[in-house]
Amino acid sequence: MVKYTCSNCLKDFKQKSHYDAHKLKKIPCNNTVEKIENLINIMITEKNDNILSIMQKEKDKDLTNLSKTNLLNKCKELGITKYSSKNKQELIKLINNNQNNDKKDDKKDDIKDDKKDDIKDDKKDDKKDDKKDDIKIINYIDLFCGLGAFHKAFDLNSSNNIKYNCVFACDIDKGIQKLYNENYNIIPSGDITKINIDNIPNFDILCAGFPCQSFSLAGKKEGFDDKEKGNLFFNILDIIDMKHPTQIILENVKNLLSINNGITFNTIITELKNRNYNVSYKVIDSKYYNCPQSRQRLYIVCDKNKQYIFKDIKNKIIPVSTILDNVESYFDYSSKYYLEQNKNNNNNGCMMIYKLINKNTKKGGRQGERIYSINSCGPTICASSGGPGSKTGFYYINNKIRTLNVTESLKMFGFNSDYKRDSIKNDNDMLFYLGNSIVVNVLSEIIKNLERNEVNQNKNSIGSTTAKGGFNEEAFMINKLNNDSNLRDKFSIFMGKEIKGDAKLIKGNKKSDFEISNIKFQHKKTVIELSDGLTLQRKGGDNGRKEANNFQIKFIPSKLSLNNALVYEI
Repeated sequence: MVKYTCSNCLKDFKQKSHYDAHKLKKIPCNNTVEKIENLINIMITEKNDNILSIMQKEKDKDLTNLSKTNLLNKCKELGITKYSSKNKQELIKLINNNQNNDKKDDKKDDIKDDKKDDIKDDKKDDKKDDKKDDIKIINYIDLFCGLGAFHKAFDLNSSNNIKYNCVFACDIDKGIQKLYNENYNIIPSGDITKINIDNIPNFDILCAGFPCQSFSLAGKKEGFDDKEKGNLFFNILDIIDMKHPTQIILENVKNLLSINNGITFNTIITELKNRNYNVSYKVIDSKYYNCPQSRQRLYIVCDKNKQYIFKDIKNKIIPVSTILDNVESYFDYSSKYYLEQNKNNNNNGCMMIYKLINKNTKKGGRQGERIYSINSCGPTICASSGGPGSKTGFYYINNKIRTLNVTESLKMFGFNSDYKRDSIKNDNDMLFYLGNSIVVNVLSEIIKNLERNEVNQNKNSIGSTTAKGGFNEEAFMINKLNNDSNLRDKFSIFMGKEIKGDAKLIKGNKKSDFEISNIKFQHKKTVIELSDGLTLQRKGGDNGRKEANNFQIKFIPSKLSLNNALVYEI
């Protein structure tokens, strides 16, 4: 049977009509629920008061049982003042009041402690936020990205203070796009000539190892005449013109310096200078950068704010034996070739000990027919070269010969052996990509020096007078001396000693600005005087500062007069 209950007074009704009439009464029923709740609260309060009263009485009993002397001692322990003249009841009252106040103070202290903890937590959070804010984020783009040598080098240089972030990559090769995505979680765009530059995120550094086939010794050396690959440099310029990066790092073969009688290289440098970049360049051999491969490449670094100075690095050469795997796959040459001992076994620091000679033609000795010692550095790994040992060359191991495998070749470039390459099924394809790659170790050192480079382009820099166009004498001369063999030879002749090593800045000496080995270059106004009468002088002195490269080198041996000086135009 259905029962209807009033939610207010809790009265039950068997019929709904009676229940409805009860709800519609002019004088509403009493709220029984509320009354009950109030009664319960009163009872609880009274009970608590009784409990507290009983507890207080017990305390009072305890205090009452104490003698006056004990009460006086307790007052003293509690730090109560003005108690010595009180009677026993007054002493008990003082002690109870003191304990109640202590409880209040404890609550206050707890509140204060909570607030202090909150403040500490806030400060900790602020410090964490500050640390996040202190991290410098530098964005870069990776053009013609290949296997990601630039990306790997930037990752190696990221730290708690600086984070290099790749915001864009491109490469026309589909296999490269898959490899780059496997390793760096970025899918590169394709053909650079079809990229919408507006869609490229803003960035600080532009990196490009632009195609070298048009300039390399192994290629046709067509330079800018190669319409497909030689002119891709101008696509880089289009991106520079729209995005205005602060820094640029370019890489190419060293033959870029000399192809087309130097016109191609001069065009590149001129175009970069016309965009107000301070341009530095250097041919670097990777064998001095803790890499067991001798790979000479030209590196160009451009900076809007300062002249980049390449560090003089000549680390001890690491042998190929340090990166070898336990591989038992060797090349059987006996049916077609025989070994001929190489008389001049030191090829750029790489010990070539044998040549493979064809039994029928009696010819041999191409890149893929050379056999190297594993106790020295290895030769340049090429994307394509002739002979059965093409790409990596042969190595003499346990009286047998073999080429390097992919894992070993990755190590020759500074990549880890765990480089992901599941998308590439053919090892020759991977070796081809490696042959077009850049050595990570070299890029890592160049990047490391980007932020700490201290050659500032301003008129107040010590020992430097800045020309219109942003080049100072020291930086300009260092680049010339390190890359112009003709100029270095002339220095050697007139100094009467061999010049060893690269030119570098001297820090902490106001008189000497830079040096090669023990030969110091001193600065005096518009003239940098070299020992034994050699000087670097601006053409036309103070009145000739119209262009940044307006220099003369004057060789003035001590026995000759100024009129007999040999002048070398820069």
